[in-house]
Amino acid sequence: MKVSATLVKHPPVFPAFGFRFDTDNGSVVFSGDTGACEGSSGDLPASIIDHLAESHTVVNEVGALAEAAGMKNLVPGAPEDVTDGQWTSRAQRGYSGRVHVGRDLMMFKLGASRQR
Repeated sequence: MKVSATLVKHPPVFPAFGFRFDTDNGSVVFSGDTGACEGSSGDLPASIIDHLAESHTVVNEVGALAEAAGMKNLVPGAPEDVTDGQWTSRAQRGYSGRVHVGRDLMMFKLGASRQR
């Protein structure tokens, strides 16, 4: 296995990294949010809203980023109060690959597009 790392923008955390794992069976790229986010609603403190705006990618934009990077599968994490269908339709915008809604303890087999 070959592991590559690169710095990503995720303030206030520094350093923050994105990783690529290359194996004989395929590759996996993992990165936290690395782009701008639209404002958040609710009763969140201004500091949290500022952090989200500076450090997180809006789900509506993540598909286009994955498309540009040539990803075959996209697994964006989703809040508990959003349905898989809602999250998939948002993440699918600008993306021709397959979207799997990210949930804790998910497992994928490299070289296959099926979730376990």
